[in-house]
Amino acid sequence: MGPGEKPAAPATQHRYLAVLRHALNIAKNEWGWLEDNPAKKVRPKREPRGLVRYLSQDERERLLAACEESDDPSSPW
Repeated sequence: MGPGEKPAAPATQHRYLAVLRHALNIAKNEWGWLEDNPAKKVRPKREPRGLVRYLSQDERERLLAACEESDDPSSPW
């Protein structure tokens, strides 16, 4: 991380850690390069629960209007 850059979000860090763990597991289990996976001792940060967002009445009406105008044959409108 360079100067002025903000740290990656916990969700991003969690995904990076998952990829690193997987790569180290392959190195250990399939290739025999490692005796143990050092990344298994790293605890991931907690991810926030996230937000539940509902459409406003205006957004809902615009979405339904766009669905009605759609030429998509699989659309139920």
